[in-house]
Amino acid sequence: MVIVPGIRTTLLAGLLLVTVSSTGCVGSGSGTPSVAPPPQPPETFTTTTFQSGSLLVLQNQTVSDTVRIAGHYLTSWTPNDYADLNNGPDLEGRMTIYGGEVHVDGPVIGNAYLGYSHVKASNIMSVADGVQVLHGANGYGFAVNYFGPLTNPQSPLTPPRNDSGTVDTLLGQYILHFAPLVGGITKGPDAALAVYGMLNHVKGPFFTTDKVKFGTELLVSPIRYVSLGGRFDRVLPDGSNNTAVGYSAISPRVIVHTNFLSREYVVIDYTHFSLGPNVRASAPYNVYPIPDSDLFSITALMSF
Repeated sequence: MVIVPGIRTTLLAGLLLVTVSSTGCVGSGSGTPSVAPPPQPPETFTTTTFQSGSLLVLQNQTVSDTVRIAGHYLTSWTPNDYADLNNGPDLEGRMTIYGGEVHVDGPVIGNAYLGYSHVKASNIMSVADGVQVLHGANGYGFAVNYFGPLTNPQSPLTPPRNDSGTVDTLLGQYILHFAPLVGGITKGPDAALAVYGMLNHVKGPFFTTDKVKFGTELLVSPIRYVSLGGRFDRVLPDGSNNTAVGYSAISPRVIVHTNFLSREYVVIDYTHFSLGPNVRASAPYNVYPIPDSDLFSITALMSF
C-alpha cells in the first residue's frame, strides 16, 4: 500500500465465525437464525460445531474532498455440515467477492457512483449469512436467485448440483440536486433527479445469461417536510433477448419527513407493474398463475 500525502487511507479487516448447534440450527453472535437450506434425509445429516466463517477486508482511499476510491475482498466458507454420501466426503462451500468502486461527490456536481464486483460461488448451498450480496441473504438464497432452483445432490436422477458459478456486476448511479445549481440553500425547496443501472453477467453450471436493471427517479420538495416524486424501473432477469420475463414499474409516492427526535419518514407509495407474458412470482407465491400488477404500501422509517 502506498500512502500519498493528502490522501486518507482506511483499511478494515475482520473475521466472523458462525456456529451450528447439535440440532442443526444455524446461528451467529447476534442470535439471529439463518435461513437454512432444505434438510437432507436424516441418515445424511451430520452436525458440526463450525458451520461457516467469513473474512472481510476493505480498503478506502479519499483522493480529495470530492473523490473516494474503495476496494473490497470478502470470503465466506463452510466445511458443509450436510454430508453427501453418494459423492464421498463433504464438499467445502465458499463464496468469494472482490471488487472496487469510485465515488464523486460535490454540492454542485452531484453524487456519482461506479462499482464493479466479481462473485465466485463454489458449492454454496450450506454457506450461512456471514456475507449478504446482490439480494442473496446466504448461499442458498444467492444460488436460487442466480443459478436457478437447487437440484438434489443426493438423487442420481437429477443433474449435478447447480450451486456453483460466477456473477460479474457493473453498476452506477448519479444524483443531481437542483437547488445548489441556482444558489439555493440545502434545507430549502429542492428537486433531485437520480438515474441508475446494474448489469449482472451470470455463468451458471448449465447456462450463461445477463440480468439488467435500470431506472430513474424524480423527487420534488416544495416545503421542508413534504416531498413528492415518482420512479420508473425496468427489469430484465434474462437479458434483452427474453423480454417475455421482464417487467416495468411506475411508482408515484409522497414522503413526509421530520427531525423531531431523529429522522422520521412516512412513505406513501403506489406501484403499477407492466408484466411480460411469462412473468411469474417467486416462491412461495408461484402457485398463482398471474402475479398482482398493483401494489400500495405505507412505510414508516426512523434513522439515527
